[in-house]
Amino acid sequence: MKVSDAVSDYVEVKRHEQRVGVIREATLNRYLEDARMLLAGLDDVELNTLSPASFRSLIEYASTRWGPVRLRALVIFLNGWLDWVSHEGLTISRPKTGTLRTPAVKAQPKQTYTHKEFSLLWERANPFARSLMGLGLFAGTNCADVSALDESSFDGQWFVQAREKTGRARRASMPSWLMKEIDLPLRTSHGPTTRRRVSTYWRDFTRRYLGAPRPYTAWRTTVRTVIGHIDPEALELCLLGHTPGSAALLTGRSRVGLEHYVNVSAISDDRLRRLRQALTDWIQTGTSC
Repeated sequence: MKVSDAVSDYVEVKRHEQRVGVIREATLNRYLEDARMLLAGLDDVELNTLSPASFRSLIEYASTRWGPVRLRALVIFLNGWLDWVSHEGLTISRPKTGTLRTPAVKAQPKQTYTHKEFSLLWERANPFARSLMGLGLFAGTNCADVSALDESSFDGQWFVQAREKTGRARRASMPSWLMKEIDLPLRTSHGPTTRRRVSTYWRDFTRRYLGAPRPYTAWRTTVRTVIGHIDPEALELCLLGHTPGSAALLTGRSRVGLEHYVNVSAISDDRLRRLRQALTDWIQTGTSC
């Protein structure tokens, strides 16, 4: 069997896993990107003829397009594919990859927005950009969350959408002046919102007015910076949509987990309104309590 056929069959396995709920759609989409990279970076030869040199060429090709984090994910996908190929008996033995070296991941400080930058962007923003800003700041959304936005995402002035990445149910109190800015369905000039369109739009928007592109997810970091000290439990579990096992807060030099918190419903509306008010105060005065 050739590489292209084996990759196509493996993709169908992953599609089936998504349909039956084993993996999420977002995970499937990343797998599809990895599969396209395999097809682009590997010669369409018989599986038995693949050698370590073939896989080194794949990584060299992918490194011209992807950063170290995506390259590491690609290697994981590649090994999963090779294990499946071997398990299905499509090769005499599992093709040897040799040592696949990927660039070291260099920790970068997470970007945030200052009060001055918020004011500048808000002044220059159209209704679509203002919707993105408000959702990112008050509801901790990322690009995938915004692309899945519809009327069911709101209950009056409450944001009630589950986070797309984790499926974690979450709630956030939205100010009335922001709700007036959100005109559903959100659309870019190129059509309905998608994760990629939101990301591209926001980077272009910030490059134009801030001089350099800024990721949309910097709003989530801004939220932590501005109100992270007020009610970490409500912030992590409701606004940021983390699971109890993954949520954590940085206290001094020690990292304290939130494993003992069990569900979003245990957090009162008043606590969430307090977070909303603190963010509103920051917008108005540039200071946090």
